[in-house]
Amino acid sequence: MHPVDHTHMHCNELSSYSYKITEMHHAYLYLSPNSLW
Repeated sequence: MHPVDHTHMHCNELSSYSYKITEMHHAYLYLSPNSLW
């Protein structure tokens, strides 16, 4: 495996994880006032 491929894959995993966290955060902000309060 070339280092460039590994780095590229790692960047994709990081951005995917970051995207999921952002989506969860937005869902929390959206649902929290309606569901909990």
